[in-house]
Amino acid sequence: RSRHIAEALNIPMAEFEDRISSDDERLRAYKDHPLVLVCQSDLDSIRAARMLEDRGFTNVTVIKGGLFRWGLDRLPTVRQS
Repeated sequence: RSRHIAEALNIPMAEFEDRISSDDERLRAYKDHPLVLVCQSDLDSIRAARMLEDRGFTNVTVIKGGLFRWGLDRLPTVRQS
């Protein structure tokens, strides 16, 4: 079981790549909203941020160090069910 940030929308990278390449309408709905991306270490989040920026998303932030850093800082997470 993995942990994630409470109330975050969890999209695995493989699914994210499918959604962004198909111009998913649900993802497009967030184009003008601030987006904060996080993964285990930040590598996938950086890649995802570039993909979003290439498609016109302008307010994208990556949590440096990912969930690893989040946990070291003892910030809250929940178990994925």
